[in-house]
Formats: sequence, structure tokens, C-alpha cells
Amino acid sequence: MILTYTKRPARAYALAAALLGAAALAVSLPDSAHLLWDGRYLMLAFCALTLGTRVYVKVPHAATAVPASAGFVLLAAMQYGFGAAVPLAAAAALVSSLRLSRRGATLLHDTAPAAVATLLTGWCAHWLGLLSPKAPAFTAAFAALLFSFMQSAFVSAQVSAYGRGSAARSVPRAFLDALAWTFTAYVVTSSFATLAAQVPAGLALDAFLAVVSAAAAADALYQAHRGNSSAERAWASRSRELFTNTHAFGVAFEHAAIGMAVLSAKGNLLWVNRSLCDFLGYAESELMYSSLKAVTHKDDLVTALAGLKSMLKRKSDFLQMEVRHQRRGGEQVWALWNVARFTDARDDETYLILQLQDITERKQSEEQLRHDAFHDPLTGLPNRALFADHVKLTIARAKRVPTRRFAVLFCDLDRFKVINDSLGHVTGDQLLVEVARRLESCLRQGDTVARVGGDEFTILLDDLASDAEAGGVAERIQQEVSAAITLSGREVFTTMSIGVAVGTSFYSDPEDILRDADTAMYRAKSLGKARHVVFDHSMHASAVNLLQIETDLRKALDKEQFFLLYQPIVSLDNFKLCGFEALIRWHHPERGLVSPLDFIPVAEETGQIIQLGEWALEEACRQMHEWQEKFPQASPFFMSVNLSAKQFNHTLLMAQVDGVLRKTGLNPRQLKLEITEGAVMENIDTATEMLRHLRDLGVQLAIDDFGTGYSSLSYLHRFPIDTLKIDRSFVTRMANNPENVEIVRTIIMLAQVLGMDVVAEGVETKDQLKILRDLKCEYGQGYYFSRPSSPADAEKIIVETNEKVRKVHMPEEPPAPPVPNTNVKTVRYVSAD
Repeated sequence: MILTYTKRPARAYALAAALLGAAALAVSLPDSAHLLWDGRYLMLAFCALTLGTRVYVKVPHAATAVPASAGFVLLAAMQYGFGAAVPLAAAAALVSSLRLSRRGATLLHDTAPAAVATLLTGWCAHWLGLLSPKAPAFTAAFAALLFSFMQSAFVSAQVSAYGRGSAARSVPRAFLDALAWTFTAYVVTSSFATLAAQVPAGLALDAFLAVVSAAAAADALYQAHRGNSSAERAWASRSRELFTNTHAFGVAFEHAAIGMAVLSAKGNLLWVNRSLCDFLGYAESELMYSSLKAVTHKDDLVTALAGLKSMLKRKSDFLQMEVRHQRRGGEQVWALWNVARFTDARDDETYLILQLQDITERKQSEEQLRHDAFHDPLTGLPNRALFADHVKLTIARAKRVPTRRFAVLFCDLDRFKVINDSLGHVTGDQLLVEVARRLESCLRQGDTVARVGGDEFTILLDDLASDAEAGGVAERIQQEVSAAITLSGREVFTTMSIGVAVGTSFYSDPEDILRDADTAMYRAKSLGKARHVVFDHSMHASAVNLLQIETDLRKALDKEQFFLLYQPIVSLDNFKLCGFEALIRWHHPERGLVSPLDFIPVAEETGQIIQLGEWALEEACRQMHEWQEKFPQASPFFMSVNLSAKQFNHTLLMAQVDGVLRKTGLNPRQLKLEITEGAVMENIDTATEMLRHLRDLGVQLAIDDFGTGYSSLSYLHRFPIDTLKIDRSFVTRMANNPENVEIVRTIIMLAQVLGMDVVAEGVETKDQLKILRDLKCEYGQGYYFSRPSSPADAEKIIVETNEKVRKVHMPEEPPAPPVPNTNVKTVRYVSAD
């Protein structure tokens, strides 16, 4: 019998029980001493003390349970007499009680009544003749009922006096309530003993007991393997009854919205509620008495058990932690543990109350946020932050092992904007996803590819055999990416420019090697795209220089560091001055003269070319108007000013030009605006409209660097152009290359057919001049006539032109071209002359 006490038995009662129990054992000793060597009796004892003390029949509405050992005790009584069953009943009660408590009073209170009740049952059965050899077979059932009544009477007496609710109800009422249910529970266990007693004595009964003993041994081994004690299981039974009926804790426990469990100090589940079963996907019977280890994720098991152990060792009252669990079927779920410890005053054992709150959705959201924070949502690749972290780890490994080689590749799609703008952003996104998959296919195990920008990807190649291996990967990537890609039923082709930075112990910061790979990529772009370039330190120096130029450029205009030089444009027929081309120069306070080849591209890229171009236009027009007023008798001439592509496409260009003309008072016919082929051909319709608007203002228009771009003759006649300027690259090579002569001849003839003038740039020698005159080229410009001059020197040229009229025919010995000043390069505004 297992009884849950709400108050301890009095010492007097315990002493009386001890005396009665000792007396019962003494009386029965003669009947049981000789059975210590009886195999059947020993099997019965083994079953009663193992399986019998682990299996219980719960008594409804009473804080007690009837152990299965009662059935084995009754079977022993039917086989050997109640005198032989008394020691077995006492031993079984003692083992059951030991599983719950080590208190002496409690042990005596449980053990003695079992012995006394069994002895009294034997006396009554003998007096009634129920166990007489001549008694009918059915009298065994009456003996079982008598045994059940006697045992339940003693148990009910204890329950009514010391069990739950004894203080709230009268003892007789409590006794009767307990007796009814306890008697029923004993009848259940006794009925099995009665049926077993019908097995014929001898080999059949011994075989039956052997099977039961084997089952009992297997159960003992199984329970030992699970690490659960019967005390823990018994505690679950009695504590549940205690909490449910005494403190209303059980109701809240069973119906709590979160999972709850009572655990032993060893981490075994003694009591679980419905929500915990639903959370883990197991039935209550599967979880009861199992170990917490069985349902805790293996990766969190050590941490969880360490937390519980630390809590018990330090005698802390509360623990909170997040733990993963394994549901039935293998699904992983997250729970927030809130663990409290308490000590049962009845047995001084420490137990844990565990609350598990399902936080799976929250953890999944956190994981998704964590993933999104370090991955590109479109391609699923790592983003810049995660890539930088991988590079940082790789650099750390390389510092520990100096021979370890790695490389970072910075990849950029060529002409992606064209595809994105023409086919739409959805198609552009599809292209990026496909490129990402192709990049992944080109890498080795352990390499990392990330998307760090719109069409920019970075690749980390770790543990390289040699630096050349990075170049091989870059070539494989270019080959893979350049293959046809089908997007929405349309074939698309693209290429990739790649910068390669080989990692060494020199690097300490991931951003440094990323910067160098980016620099090499831009060098690949500048060299024609669709290629890879390996970084060297001269590139970094160049990049730093460009950055400094950009910084200084933003201040230069305000500090008036720019000035204009003017190169004459002369008639090749009579060498008469026809105009000037304004060329911008930058005098840096520390660097000296900065080449336009260095700062004009930077100004274009940063957008500062708009303000710079407006200043140059206004300054050139102001100077031209000043010369008009200063030399009113001079032959009419014009001022050529270059427009960059950004200026030409700027929406306020018309307003700027008109405003400058009004502000300076210059005659529009004396201003000639030069536009490159590329700027005009970028958007034919828009360019044509803009040219017509400019023409309506009265200014002259010229196509600069003609022959180097991609003009189409079918469009050229639509443009309201006054002049074609032959690029210097054709003029300088005419003497040694007949093909260039034919190109120049064709351009001159084309211009004549379209009613345009022709200006040859870069005329530097007598031979070039002669060829151009023979080809009927109208105007020339270059060092042969004059280098770019300051306003004062240009005025001298104007004065000389007015005072002396050059001969119409070419002089026999034209003056040698002046040696260019290395500090003043012959470079036109926007591009080199």
C-alpha cells in the first residue's frame, strides 16, 4: 500500500505499529523460516519485491495506490499459508515505502499494518475454514475477498486518520469513503492471484512463476536503464493526488496552456500535463517516467543538463533558458524553460517544476531575420556583411599559417543596365539569379560567393595551391557567364569584368582586400571589359590619386584654380585666323598643372562637369566678347567650346547657353559648340531635338572627334551640323599610312556633300599640312600653327593677323612647329587634342 501523508504519524502510533508488526512477524516465523530454500517461494518473493512494487493500481478519490505485490502475497498465502505470506507482505511494503522515503516512522507506518493485516486475514480464513484442504475450490475467492477487505480496512483507517482531507471531514466519513474505493482496488489485484492459484501445482505453476519472474527481471533492468526509480513513479502518483485534491494545483497543472512537468533531481519526468504532450507529440503514458534526455535535442542536451545540475548544486530556486526539443517524427521545436526547485517536506527529496513555453515561431522569425540580415533576398547568396566575416576568418587563418594562399574576386556584369532598362527589372532580376547559380557552379567546396551590389558579386577562394589558380577560376567564370542565358523565352548574352586580389599576410582588414579587388575590376572595365585583371599596388596608388583629385576638384572652382587657354583655328587656304578653341586647365596649388586627362573623367563621373562646363562656357564667351570690343576692326572669328556628354544631355543646357549669351553679350554666330559623336548617337531623337534648339539660338554646331565613334551616315544628314572635326589620330598618321589618307579624304568629301565645313585637328608637320591642302580641307588646328595660348598671347596672334595678311600660297619654308611645353599639354576641353 502506498499512502500520501499530509501530516506525519504520531510517534506513539508508530511505536504501537512497530510492536504489532514485530509480533506478527514473530508469530509467522515458524511457518516461513523453512521456505527460504523453496524455489517457488523465492520466485514469488522476487516478483513481489520487484515488479510488484513498481506496478500500482490507483485508488480513485483517495491519496493512495495498491501495489501489485498484494497479488503475489495472496498467491503465496494460497500456496503456503498466511503464516508464510506475512514476512513477504512486510518485505513488499518495506520496499515500496523505501522507494518513497527513508524516514523511520514512515517505514514502520507502512510496513507494520501490512504484516498485521495479512496475519489477521490468515486467522480469520482459518477460523472460517476457507483454506482447509476439504474446502470447496470456490472458497479461494472468498479468501481473496477477505484478504482485500482486511488490507483495505487497515489502509482506510490510515487514510482517514493521516491522509488527505482528514482534517476537513469526520474520521468515520473519511474511513467509509476510502474503504469503498480501496477495497475495489484490492479486489482487482487479488483476482489475478485467485486466477493464478487455479494453475495446477507443480511444473505448470513453476513455469508460470518463472515467466513472471523473467518479466520482473526484464522490467527491473529496463527501469535501471531508464534511470527511473519506483520512488519517483510512486511520488508522481501520490503527489498528483495530493496537488489535485488539496491545493487545486493539479487543475491548473493539467489544463495549463503551456507545457508543465514535475521532474526528479535526476531529470526524469514524474508528471506531465496535456499541453506538454501536445507540444512534444507524445502520449502521457509515453512521457511518464521517461527521461528528459529522450525529448531534448542532442545539440542542447549538454547545456540543458548542465543548467539543471548547476541549479541543484548551487541550490538556486529558478532557472530560465531556451532549449530545443525533438518531437515525435523528428521535428525540431523550441521551448523557453522556466524551472523552479522545491523540496518535499515528507521525504526531503528535491524536485523540479518545469514550464515549457513554445517559442518555435519566435525562433524561426529570429532565424529568418538573422538569415535576411546576412543574405541577399533575391539570389539567396551571402551579402557583403557575411562575406566580409568569411574573409576576416580567412585572413586570420592566413596569419597563423603564412604559406596559406587565398584570393578575392570582385565581379561586375557588363552592360547590365542596358539589359535591365530594355527588358525590364523582372528580367534583370532573373538574370542576376541565373548568374548567381552559374557562379556557384564554378566554385570549389569551401569557396564563398556573395552578392554585394546591384550587379556586383564577390568570391572568396580559400586554400589556393598557387596564385595562378585564382586566374583559372576567373577564366572559368567568364566562360560560364558568357554562355547564352534564356530569360522569358529570349536569349540574352552578357559578360563579366573581374578584379582579382591575391590574399597575403599583408592584409588585416577584409575591406582592404575588397577595395583592391574592386580597383582591379575597374581596371578590367577600363581595358575593354569581359576580362580579368590581377591587382597590383600601383593600381591602389592610382586609385588614391583619383580620390584626391576628386576631393580637390570640388574646391578648385570656388578657389578659382581653373583657367582657359586658346588654340587658334586657321584657314588652310590663306592661313588666316578663323577662330579659337577654348581649352581648360587646372593649376593645383601643390600638384601644379593637372592634366585634363586626369581630372575631366573624374568630373564626368562625379557630375561636377556640369558646373565646370558652365564656367568654361561663360569664361570663353566673356573673353570672346572682350576681344570683339578690343579689336573691332579684326576679321570676324569664332570661339569653339566643347560640351561633354553629360552637359549635352542635361535638361538645363538650353537655359545655360541662352543665359551665358545674354550675360556676356556675345553674338551667337561667334560661338561654336563641339559635341562628340558618342554624345549625339546615344539617343538619336533626343540629340536631334537638342541640336535644333541650339541652332535656333543662333550658335554654330560641330561634331568633334569625327570618325572615332559610331556615327551612322543615315542619321548624319538629319543633324543641323555646321562643322566636322577630323580626329587627330587620323591626321598624325597620314604621312605613313595611306589608309588614313583615304579616311580623311572620305570625311572631307562627305562634309562637302552635306554642306559642312571640315577642321583637321593635330596638324603638326609640313607634310600633314600639304596632304590636307591637297585634299581641300578648309581649316586646321595644331602645333604647326600654334600651341594653346594664354589670353595675352592669343591677343598678339589677333593683332598680327590684322597687321599683316598672310600670303595665300603656302610658304616655301614654313616655320618649324614650336616645341610643346611639358607643363602645358595640348589637350582640348573634355579630351586630348
